[in-house]
Amino acid sequence: MNLCYKFLDHTEKALPFRSFVSYEINETLPDSDEYEPAAVFHSFSTSFESKNLQSVISSMNKLSKIAVSNKFSFTQLSSTYEQQNGSFSSFFDQLSSFFDESSPIQLVRTASKLLYDFFKSFDDIEFSIARKFCDPNIINFIFRKIYQNENNDVYIYGKLICSISLLSQEFHDIILTIHSIENICQTFLQMMHQTTHQITNQTTHQTIHQITHQMMHQIANQTTHQMMHQTKQKNLKENDNFFGAQIGIFTNEFANTILSIICDLCVFPIDENSANNISLLFSSINILELQLNDTYLIFHTIRLIIESNQEYISIFEYILRPPNILSQILQKLIDKENQLKENEKLDKFEIRIMDDICGIALCVYINKNVVSIPLNLFATLIRSAKDTTAKNALIFFVEFMSSSQENFSTGVKFEFFSCLKQALQFRNASIRIIAGHSLATLLPFAGERLILDLVVQHFFVLAFRLIDFNDPQLCHEMLHVMEMFLEKLIIYNDRPKALYLRENIIEEDMISTLERIHLDDDYENEVLNDQPIEISESDKQQVAGNLSNHAGYLIDKIRHFFIMYGFDGYYEEEEEQYFDEYSNIFIHDDAGDEFFTQTSKNHNLKKSIFI
Repeated sequence: MNLCYKFLDHTEKALPFRSFVSYEINETLPDSDEYEPAAVFHSFSTSFESKNLQSVISSMNKLSKIAVSNKFSFTQLSSTYEQQNGSFSSFFDQLSSFFDESSPIQLVRTASKLLYDFFKSFDDIEFSIARKFCDPNIINFIFRKIYQNENNDVYIYGKLICSISLLSQEFHDIILTIHSIENICQTFLQMMHQTTHQITNQTTHQTIHQITHQMMHQIANQTTHQMMHQTKQKNLKENDNFFGAQIGIFTNEFANTILSIICDLCVFPIDENSANNISLLFSSINILELQLNDTYLIFHTIRLIIESNQEYISIFEYILRPPNILSQILQKLIDKENQLKENEKLDKFEIRIMDDICGIALCVYINKNVVSIPLNLFATLIRSAKDTTAKNALIFFVEFMSSSQENFSTGVKFEFFSCLKQALQFRNASIRIIAGHSLATLLPFAGERLILDLVVQHFFVLAFRLIDFNDPQLCHEMLHVMEMFLEKLIIYNDRPKALYLRENIIEEDMISTLERIHLDDDYENEVLNDQPIEISESDKQQVAGNLSNHAGYLIDKIRHFFIMYGFDGYYEEEEEQYFDEYSNIFIHDDAGDEFFTQTSKNHNLKKSIFI
C-alpha cells in the first residue's frame, strides 16, 4: 500500500458547503431598539393578528438581519419569543402558513429568505421545527415557484430548498422523496427543449413569459410519472449541446438556481438513478459556453458524486474522454493565470474550478487508473496553483509515479522533482508537509543517479527542515529520507557529493536537532500534545520512543558516513563518548513502511548494521 494513502485525508476534497456562495452573512445590526428581538417578535405577532402585510414583512426583514448577525443564538431567540408568546414552534407555524398560492408573492419571498437565514445561521434548530418545512405541500409549492421563474424570486426559493436539504441527511432524503433529482433534471430539460423549439420567430421576452406559463400549466396537469415517461422517450443524446449558450433563454439566475439545488442535493450520497439523471442533464450542456459560476457548480457536483461513490465515475465518462472538457478548461485557466499582471488574481470561481478539476482527475486515477489530464498541467499546478489544488496535484503525481517504475520515469521526465523542490521551499506549511510525504513515498523508486543528483539539489536539507513541524509521522518519514540519502552515499563512493552533504550537516547544525529529538522529553511532549486527535499515554510513550530511537539511529548513521569518507575532526571527544553510550537503536525494515525498536545489550550489534 502506497504511503500516499496515509496522507490522502490531508488533501482538500470537495467541500460540502452551500453553493450559494455569493450570499453575505455576519451583517452588523443597526444600533437601535427596533432591532431588539423582543420588540421585533412583538411587532410580528401583533401584525400577524391584525393582518398588516407591510408590518409583517418589515418584521421578518428585521429578523433576517438578527439571524445573520451572529449576535444571538437560536436558544436565546427561542427564550425571548416564549416569554411573550408561548412556544417558539408557533412562530414557525405562522411562517409555514405563508407558503400557499393565496399568499401575496412578497410575503412568500420574505418568509423564504427569513427561513434560509435561520437555517444557515443556527446549528441548533430543533428537529420538530425544521421538519415543518419538509411538508410535501410546502416543498412542491416552493418548486412550483422556482419553475415559474417570475419576479426574480427564483434564487430565494432555491436558497431555501438548499438550506433545508443541508440541515441533515434525513431532511435531504425527505426532500428527494417528495421531489426527486430525476424530477428536477427532467423537468428542466423538458422546459429547455420546448422553449428552444418554440422561440423561433418570436421576440425573446414575450416567448419566455408565454412559454414558461404554458409549460407550468402543462406540468401542473401531468402526473410525475407521465412527465418522466414522455421525457425518457426523447433521445437527448442525438441533440448533444443543444443547451449551453441557450441557457440564456431563461435568466442565468434561474439556471444557476437549478444547478445550485442539484449540487447541494449531492452533498449527501445519492442513488445511481439520480446520478444518471444528473449526467443526462450535464451531457446536454455545452460547458465551455457557460458562465464561470455555472461551470463551477457542474464540476463541483460531479466531484461530490464520484468522491461519495467511486462506482459512479463511469456515469460521467463523457467528461473524461479526450479531448476532454477538464483539460480544455484547465488549460484556459492556466493560460489566463500566466497572463495576469502583478497584483491581479483569478476569480474565486476560476480557482474553485481548477480545484474541482484536479480533485476529479485524482479520484478518477485512484479508482480507474486513467490519466484524464495531461501531466504537464499537473506539474504547472504544483508550481503555481492555490493550496488546495496544489495538494491534489501533488497527490496525483505520487499515485501515478508510485504505481510502476515506468510511471515513475515518466514523472521524472515531466520535472516532478523540480516542482516538488519548489513546494518544499516556497509554499506554506500545509503544502510543504504534503510535499514531504510525497518525497518519502517516491524516493525509494529513485535510482542511484537521481538520488545523488537530489543531494546536490538540496533535498537532504529540505527533508531535515520538515522534522520540526510537530508531526510524528512526517518526522519519521523525513528521518528515513535522510537515511536513504546517507545510505546511497555510503554505498556509492561519490566524494564530491559527500563533501556537499557534509557542509549541509554542519551548516544546519543537524546533530544538535537530532540529539534534541533523541534526548529531550520536552520536545517529545510538545510534538505529541500538538496532535489533532487524542492518543493514550501508552501510545504517546511508544511514539515518543520510536522518534527518539529513530533520531539516535540517524545520528549513528551520520557518524558512520563521516568515518567512511574520512571527515575527521568534526566530532568532539564528548560526542564520541555519547555515541558509545546509548544502546537503543532504531531499525528500518526492507519494506520501508514499519519501524520497530530493539534494545541491544551488545554494542557490536549496533555497529554491525553499518559495516
